[in-house]
Amino acid sequence: MYGEILQPVITVNRNQLNKIINALHSVERAVRVEREELPYRCAVDYIGVVYKNITQGTYAGGYAPYSPRYAKWKVETMQLGSTFWILGRDLLKAITVIKKRWGYVGGIPMDAMDSGGKSWYGKGKVGKKKKIGMYGKTIEFGLGKQPARPVFEPSGHEYADKGWKEEGDASLKKIEDVWR
Repeated sequence: MYGEILQPVITVNRNQLNKIINALHSVERAVRVEREELPYRCAVDYIGVVYKNITQGTYAGGYAPYSPRYAKWKVETMQLGSTFWILGRDLLKAITVIKKRWGYVGGIPMDAMDSGGKSWYGKGKVGKKKKIGMYGKTIEFGLGKQPARPVFEPSGHEYADKGWKEEGDASLKKIEDVWR
């Protein structure tokens, strides 16, 4: 009796084991789907925040006004008042989800062009088509006497503070629901 080593006996219920393995595979598939879809949904949501902030003028307060000449030209030409981010609706139409090698971003494609007819100099001058990104960069960061009037960066901070977390929680819930 002494010196005998007792070997534990493990019984495996194959049906239960298969259920566990299948559940783990389902969770793995859900994680792969969310790894692809979560960044896309976040980019779409970010675009929504930017669009809302542009159309509602959320970050427009406190900026130096346009020169009277440019403000008059913008009202007459764009027929949109002095909303500096509107760009005759070209900028709003150009904001989209952009696929990158590493995921998705919300923004303006590098090759997006405005519809033309805009001039930074007023007085009947009609501008050639320009890249919307150039216009957006000038407004977001400023250029020369043109003060910065950011909307993309503060919208990103706004989305990171709330929307990003909500989307992440929803993604985790989707994965959790697969396990149940």
